[in-house]
Amino acid sequence: MMPYLKRLQRSTECRLKAVAKAESDFNPNDVSSAGAVGVMQLMPSTAKELGVKNPYDAEQNIMGGAKLIAAHLKKFNGNVR
Repeated sequence: MMPYLKRLQRSTECRLKAVAKAESDFNPNDVSSAGAVGVMQLMPSTAKELGVKNPYDAEQNIMGGAKLIAAHLKKFNGNVR
């Protein structure tokens, strides 16, 4: 069971890093032309819904992004296409 959990954790970490790289190049101060903010490029209203008090705080932003990705994976039964 432990090797599976380690692979799952590694996979999740890789996905989060890929999103952060693509969205902001890991820049916690990045703001898109649409108004998305921070490392994971959360819209302010979405960040608030996810409990992110300061979207410029990298840890809060990444945790909010992780919650959002998890919700989408659940909604679409894990289908990433």
